Amino acid sequence: MTQARSIQTKVFAVGLWLMALPAIAAEALQVQQFAEAIPLTAEANHPVQQVQLPDAVYQRVVSPTLNDVAVFDATGVAVPHVFCAVPNQQSVTETQQPLTVFPVQLARAGAQGTTAQVHTDTGSSIAITVPGDAGAQATVGVAAYDLDLSALTAPAVALQVQWHSPTGLSEVHVKVEQQDSAQQWQTVVADAVLKRVTADGQTLERADIALPVATYKSLRLTPRDAEGTVIDAVQVRTRTISALPADLHWFTAVQSGPAEDVQPAANAAATQGYDTLRQAPVTLAQIKLVAPNTRYDLRLQSRRRPQAAWQTVWAGEAFYVVTAAGERRNAEIALPANHDRYWRLVADAANAPFTPILKLAYTPQNLRFVAQGQGPYRLAYGNASAVDRSPSASCEGLLKTLLQTTGSSENLIGTAESGALQVLAGAAALQAPPPVTAPAWRRWLLWGVLGVAVLLLLGMARKLLADLNTST
Repeated sequence: MTQARSIQTKVFAVGLWLMALPAIAAEALQVQQFAEAIPLTAEANHPVQQVQLPDAVYQRVVSPTLNDVAVFDATGVAVPHVFCAVPNQQSVTETQQPLTVFPVQLARAGAQGTTAQVHTDTGSSIAITVPGDAGAQATVGVAAYDLDLSALTAPAVALQVQWHSPTGLSEVHVKVEQQDSAQQWQTVVADAVLKRVTADGQTLERADIALPVATYKSLRLTPRDAEGTVIDAVQVRTRTISALPADLHWFTAVQSGPAEDVQPAANAAATQGYDTLRQAPVTLAQIKLVAPNTRYDLRLQSRRRPQAAWQTVWAGEAFYVVTAAGERRNAEIALPANHDRYWRLVADAANAPFTPILKLAYTPQNLRFVAQGQGPYRLAYGNASAVDRSPSASCEGLLKTLLQTTGSSENLIGTAESGALQVLAGAAALQAPPPVTAPAWRRWLLWGVLGVAVLLLLGMARKLLADLNTST
């Protein structure tokens, strides 16, 4: 039985060696193969480093999915990295303003009774209500307070109530309702507690009522003990959430002229071509007409390669007029992320020289890498021989388990500091390498090794089978 296990181990080892042959034969990625590199100095005590990709990376990469971007440590070993979209930043602003309080006179039953509050030696209090006479005549008095919130444009998040108690209550309970479209009152907060307790010269007060975040037209506050609760003033706190401007990088596309277009647009009076000189994820475009008081119906088109078909990404009106109040131009154009390098504008009619300025904008991605090995690190990019590499894992895939365990990435992710650009292989790295054909002797040697390994596996399997039959 021991001999059989020994044979199984040998078979397993040979199998692993065969599976590793393609990796051994493949050429390891080397930093010298890339066009340029940028030194990166890691922030201490952070296992993951992050840096925003500079525009130079988008100008030099061959792959629009950034397959030819890598990070190397000081010894030239590639380290794991991913690309992350820049998260949307939001600004939260809270404001507080007074509301007009409208006391509501309602009939109060005479059987309400009297409420007294008893304080114990431990500091707690007990409210005791003595029932009144059920046959007593109802009286009219302030039983609720209405608030008008119709002028508010932002959602309300809380109310701050100023109140006092003629009967000396330290704690009162209030119900908050809102009026719906059918003029019916719906409960928003069933039991809000307001408190004011004084002891040894100190006051413990709770005056805020938290609301479900929403836009309200009117609210009603109804104290449980109307006689013992008087609301003097109310302020409302509102919250406004606004998106901060994205960290956009604007650039002007280089005019290439219609003569360089190998696919003229059909039925077009004029075209203007552009070369962006980069493969960046463009999300905004700005078309600026040069001649004042002009207007065109335009099509904005793009393509990845000079010989590819044009794809229309936008169609609409562009104008440039000058008035006494100043200049007026067409608005910016929002686009889905577009990595195409070549663009053009097509005008259906043009009576003047057609040379619009095309400005494009994108948000640079963040690159994260594991700070393993020795620093400083180098961000290398631009390598035509690396475009067929598998794309990097998702942003969440880098140290996913660790991030889930800690629950926060603040202590894990540091900001790497970029250095001066370094030219490596230069423009030569951007040219597609000629197909490499292995020498005949090398192919025969590889096939021979594979053949011997297969025969060795068959022999081991046959011997193992014979040993097993003998043992049984």
